Amino acid sequence: MKARPRFLLPNRLSFLRIVIGVILPFLLLWPTEKRAAESASFWWALGLFVFAAFTDFWDGWLARRHRLESPLGRILDPTADKVFILATMASFSAMGVYSYWVLVPFFFREIAVTFCRIAWLGQGLAVGAERAGKLKLGCQVASALFSFLYLAFPTAVAFYLN
Repeated sequence: MKARPRFLLPNRLSFLRIVIGVILPFLLLWPTEKRAAESASFWWALGLFVFAAFTDFWDGWLARRHRLESPLGRILDPTADKVFILATMASFSAMGVYSYWVLVPFFFREIAVTFCRIAWLGQGLAVGAERAGKLKLGCQVASALFSFLYLAFPTAVAFYLN
């Protein structure tokens, strides 16, 4: 019987999403004299954001399709989602795109869910992301994309979409 690699491709993609989540605030908050959309770091941030959002879909698809699910992946994937989206949203708040108070409920929810997952892990359960959590992340990704759109094209329409 062939041994499975310890760090499977879906887990690597989740880990990559964490790395991107750490890099995004630096790119978005890079000091510049220009408005956000005129800086190269903004466009790099947008490209990395879209790539990271795609890896969220891709790692789950690979894990289910090729039966590469693992207890590590069930914890790593939702953790990567949290780092990736909350770092981006916090950066937008720091840029004044929306109030910090918009983030407070998100942060409290994510902290509570993470503590529950850690407690369940201590009981021998590895609970992964649920369908409702994926829908929530999809809405957050759409919101962040609208924020990128607003920063790139600051019009009334983009403001209301944001």
